[in-house]
Amino acid sequence: MQQTYGLERIGLMNPKVVYRNMSPAWLTEQALLNGEGVLSDTGALVVRTGKYTGRAPDDKFIVDTPSIHDYIAWNNINRPIYLFDGFAGADEHGWSPRGIFNFEGGCYAKCINLNSEKEPYIYNAIKAGTLVENVVLDEDTRHPNYFDSKITENTRAGYPIDYIPNAAQPGKGGIPTVIIFLTADSFGVLPPISRLSKEAAMYHFVTGFTSKVAGTEQGITEPIPTFSTLFGEPFMPLAPDIYAGMLGERIEKYNTKVYLVNTGWTGSPYGIGSRMDLKYTRAMITAALNGQLDNVPYRHDMRFNVDIPQVCPGVPNQILNPRATWDNKKSYDIMAKKVAAMFYENFKTKYPDMPEEIIQAGPRV
Repeated sequence: MQQTYGLERIGLMNPKVVYRNMSPAWLTEQALLNGEGVLSDTGALVVRTGKYTGRAPDDKFIVDTPSIHDYIAWNNINRPIYLFDGFAGADEHGWSPRGIFNFEGGCYAKCINLNSEKEPYIYNAIKAGTLVENVVLDEDTRHPNYFDSKITENTRAGYPIDYIPNAAQPGKGGIPTVIIFLTADSFGVLPPISRLSKEAAMYHFVTGFTSKVAGTEQGITEPIPTFSTLFGEPFMPLAPDIYAGMLGERIEKYNTKVYLVNTGWTGSPYGIGSRMDLKYTRAMITAALNGQLDNVPYRHDMRFNVDIPQVCPGVPNQILNPRATWDNKKSYDIMAKKVAAMFYENFKTKYPDMPEEIIQAGPRV
């Protein structure tokens, strides 16, 4: 008798064949047999998924049951579904009383301009068992050309977590002493790393400022700033103030430090400035995690209301202060004022009932 794994409970009756949790090797073989992809010279399966491969909030549904119905912030993104068997996660992490954990256990990375010198772990993870999207292969050698964006800039690779040598498995840890928020400022005005107070951490968690990049959505050909509540609005079913409160309680209870790391542009906005060098970003995150930023001098940025370390191992001091990287200081001041106003207007519009201490922890206009 064909095992159905409960599919009849969601209306799928009498299936001829049901495949469930097949191995990467089997899936790769079937994809090749069906003409859905080809192998690179490293053994990775390379497929074309289309020019735009971003996540779509319209594809999100939440299981609606009586026990949780009144807790969900139902809206045009949080929509109900009533019969479901399973879980669809993303690359988010959870923080429970016992520690932190990852929801999925896999990895994916952007491949555009990937090279073995700057990102050796990712480069070497692209082998048999890895699924690669929209990367151009040499017709003769099948060697990937990570610098070719003729299909899309949004090239990606998904691979098992054990392909990364220093991965923490099984994706669980203790109570965090340090939390890193990542953002990508295309205006080039936010500091590359800043320390946040508890209230500022709650503010930036709720705000979720970053940039959409080319290839993720139609019409985007260059980075566009965006505010995505909680750094992942489509995945969060409760009201933002609930999550902000949970974060604040844990920061206070465990004395956890929070840093905002900007991987975006420096020296000027996108198109004029340059992307933050990955080696500097890694050095800053390493220093934050190792406690090397605990006792260094800080400067309070009055515009963005954050504390900027003035010394960081492996990072030039000038890089730490964004205004110092701009040739035209007046242009920086104008742009910084514009970005601060964007934060202010976004928060005022979307979160009018947020506690005053959180509102006051944001950028100032």
